[in-house]
Amino acid sequence: MNTNNSAVVKRSFVILFSILVSIPQIARASLAGGYTVDAKSPANSNSYKSLTAIISDLSQGIRPDGGPVNGPGISANVIISVAKGSGPYNEQIVIPAINGLSSSNQIVIDGNDELLTFMPSPNLMYVVKFDGASFITFKDFAIEYQGKTGGRNIQISNHCKDLIIEGCTLTQPENETINHSTAFIALTTYDNNLDVVGVPGERITITKNILSNSQKRGVYCGIYLGYHADSMIEAKTEISYNLIEDFSNQGISSHNAVNQTIVHNEIRNNFGTSSTLTGIWLDLEDRPLTQRIDSNYLHHFKPSSLIGFQGIRLQISSSNGNGLLSISGNRLIFDSIPGSGSGIYIYNDKSSATSEVEVSHNHVQFHAAASDSNSYIGIYSYILDANELSTLSLKGNKIDIVSGGSATGVYQRFKNTVLANPINIFNNILSVRGTNTVYVCRIQGSDDQLYRVYYNTISSDDYTLTAPKGTQYYLFYGYDSDFDLKNNLFHGHINEGDLTSLLFGGNGIVTCDYNSFFLKNNGSGSISYSGGSSHGYLPTFSDFYQKMSGGNDINLDPLFKDIAGCDFTPTEERVMNKGKPLSEVTADISGNTRSPKTPDMGAIETSFLTANLVDDSIRFTISPNPARRILQIQSDFKGSDGRVTILNSTGELLMEKEVVYNTSQIDLDVSNLAQGVYFILYESENRNQMRKVVITR
Repeated sequence: MNTNNSAVVKRSFVILFSILVSIPQIARASLAGGYTVDAKSPANSNSYKSLTAIISDLSQGIRPDGGPVNGPGISANVIISVAKGSGPYNEQIVIPAINGLSSSNQIVIDGNDELLTFMPSPNLMYVVKFDGASFITFKDFAIEYQGKTGGRNIQISNHCKDLIIEGCTLTQPENETINHSTAFIALTTYDNNLDVVGVPGERITITKNILSNSQKRGVYCGIYLGYHADSMIEAKTEISYNLIEDFSNQGISSHNAVNQTIVHNEIRNNFGTSSTLTGIWLDLEDRPLTQRIDSNYLHHFKPSSLIGFQGIRLQISSSNGNGLLSISGNRLIFDSIPGSGSGIYIYNDKSSATSEVEVSHNHVQFHAAASDSNSYIGIYSYILDANELSTLSLKGNKIDIVSGGSATGVYQRFKNTVLANPINIFNNILSVRGTNTVYVCRIQGSDDQLYRVYYNTISSDDYTLTAPKGTQYYLFYGYDSDFDLKNNLFHGHINEGDLTSLLFGGNGIVTCDYNSFFLKNNGSGSISYSGGSSHGYLPTFSDFYQKMSGGNDINLDPLFKDIAGCDFTPTEERVMNKGKPLSEVTADISGNTRSPKTPDMGAIETSFLTANLVDDSIRFTISPNPARRILQIQSDFKGSDGRVTILNSTGELLMEKEVVYNTSQIDLDVSNLAQGVYFILYESENRNQMRKVVITR
């Protein structure tokens, strides 16, 4: 080439390049606003024929449906709506990271309840996969996983952030195998198994979904979250208001997720065979204990065979950091479970966390036939080498167990562990009935650990059952630790066997005062108010009163309102107002304020209604008391008209009658009221007064 010509070409190229770079670049196309997915309509700039097409346009700027390209990426909020009646969509979709997404620019994909269905290959076991996607709401789809080996309807992988899965119905109707890789929703790295590798997601919300219809064998797990033990990402996962059923092993299974919330889920109707079954399983390794498991409803589990069972299970290994683990307000209602197990099980091994564990206001019920020989525990805590655990408390729980096998209401087992603070057992109702060994409350603690046991109702009323001779019933068993027992109702009534109210072993210090004890044995077995190596055998209340009592314990039957219905409201007036005010407990199991002067023993406060209603200037008498039919009320009802009302122990209005000025006596017909404790309230313009009355039948 001529040298001069070559130089000219080079100069021309430089000039052309300079011109091009000086011209402002045209902005790339991107999606913004609303778009439609409609398989039955032509593709255009605002309508796509498939979900695959719009995801491809968003991620790559490619449209396989032949319509004009709008992407890639977004420049503003995007709403994608699947047209009603346009399905079903037979697709497998993968949603990757998309350019332009942020907290202010998000995508909503609304399925309008259309069906998305697919039969994946064995190595890609999902219908929908979020692969590193963020700031997306995926809602209102019916997603069906086809195939007989099962898989995942939705999979979340590769550190997705700020995803919401809402209002979807997920089914796997053809699944015929118990495949350990199957789940309705899985946060996991691998496409063909459930693992704890990597970080699948952060700030993931799974809410208001129905996970169901896998009735041939059941998926292995309803919702699975797998985080690697080395990752300290604060997951902040929320699983809420979902219906989860038809699983074979675990309803919700979460591993190493930091700071998660599992609330208001209904988990029911387990289907299939399994060696072990768990409603909610949390496995934490080297993690802070910031977890919230509240207000979930677990019920009607019906496996055809089973070895072990836990309603809620927390397995904690070498946890560290501060945090609050809250298990509160859950309802676990189980009947005829074909295997032994626990309602709530907490296993803590070598925890170095300065954390609080609170188990409160849960209702655990096991009702099994008398022929059922399985063993049940309401709340079981097994704590090993966890000396930095700060606080453990059981408050306001209701345990109701009926079993033909051995049964325990609360079981705490400690080894090499002394907490920095006392362990609090407050305001619980523990009712255990059975025909084998029964522990209503069993504590195997550590030396120097203090238990404060206040305001509990602890009952084993088995007189309607036939237990073999020699069956042991223990209302409260304590070993090695120190115990402070105040304001409790201990109640035992059996038909056969041996009954002990308090049994202590080891070298612990026991203080006992302001409690009520009632023991009755219809059979030939023994009764003991206390036993064990610490205090010896005390067969009568007089023996107990002289050797163990602080001087204010009483020996009366509280006459509970309905033991079979787990209503432990006392109706015996003589056990009321006999407690001692304690600053640690100012309300009862239902949140009603305790009397500041004369609280009731047990979990239920019947005197809360009288607070701030006493006017000593009013002469106000009722007779007879107890009453059966007619109740006469005499007073100087002066100053203004008023009214008299009858309230039950929860404050519900049952009857009222107007009082005319200067009336001295009124009669109330109480023949229609059930036996129990009631309150007569007089209200006028300037004065209030209340009295307690007992109705007998």
